[in-house]
Amino acid sequence: VILLTELLRDAPSTNLTSVPCERLLTLAARDPSPLVRLHLASALQRLPIETVWQLATTLLAHPEDRDDQNLPLMYWYGIEPLIHADLERFIALARQTQIPLLRRHIARRAAMFEPAMASRAALIALLGEPGDCPTVEARSEARHDLFTGLLQGLEGRRTVPMPGNWQAVSAALASDPDARVQD
Repeated sequence: VILLTELLRDAPSTNLTSVPCERLLTLAARDPSPLVRLHLASALQRLPIETVWQLATTLLAHPEDRDDQNLPLMYWYGIEPLIHADLERFIALARQTQIPLLRRHIARRAAMFEPAMASRAALIALLGEPGDCPTVEARSEARHDLFTGLLQGLEGRRTVPMPGNWQAVSAALASDPDARVQD
């Protein structure tokens, strides 16, 4: 893993069809070892940006990492700089992951992101439909994580304009079976 990431970092081209990148993506998708995913996560900040997007999307698709003591934070440290590359794609990572800590951190960071009020509107839309949740409980958990992160990101602000899509989303939140989401 270390050798492959060094090859990609030093390569002049960021061609995603390159053998090292394909190998990293295959390892991220298929290798059952959390140690391999830990090494891949530690390489995220050293890789070309398009490779990081691909690798992060693959790594965040591992729901078994949700209770690991290291992997969620290592994933976070690797993806946090991506907010500056593509805000909407960054927020979409919250829809794709089933790791609660990542959903909260992504929502918090996007809510804090000053240059774009659109990030808050995108987060509110995500609250309304948090992605492919297999059960009602999973949807409620995702909404709770996103809402917690959003509130943490807005903490300390005296005024925040209401996003245009808030009325529709607030109705969905009020009908959620989880009392934490309703409140």
